[in-house]
Amino acid sequence: MNIENINSDMLNIYHVSKKYYNITYNNEQITIKNLICHIPFGTEKYNDKILLNIELLDTNENNNILSKINSIENNIIKKFPNLGLLSCFKKSKLGHLLRTHFLKSTECYILKKNNEKMVIDESNLNLADCELDLSLKGIWTNDNNYGLYFVINSIKVTKFN
Repeated sequence: MNIENINSDMLNIYHVSKKYYNITYNNEQITIKNLICHIPFGTEKYNDKILLNIELLDTNENNNILSKINSIENNIIKKFPNLGLLSCFKKSKLGHLLRTHFLKSTECYILKKNNEKMVIDESNLNLADCELDLSLKGIWTNDNNYGLYFVINSIKVTKFN
């Protein structure tokens, strides 16, 4: 279900493990398709995970998506009254940075002139302009905080800067 079509008051949150909850809407995964963004720093490793901060340019469409994410964050506060929210986005030079996770299964490619996909390594993403497909997989928690967990499904690089 596209994030723009959800009602954040009607989310399904399921406890999966001590520090993780799944989040769905009408039992469907929440997605963001064809998100136009910039990758300012490339990937980073943190606690055996690959993270990728993506920069959402200040456009109406991206602002609508950020508004939905903010609405989701505000609605799940009720579920975690004794924990603090660590928001997954923050203000940046060009718009907002969104913290995401890059998995081994994430498809990363450029399109050749004949529309054939050419797979590229995630280490080449620094300063790239991209189109992303994301999924809101769940909510992570620790002793003090919680936050949304976004996973990148695919990255189509449109320009290397």
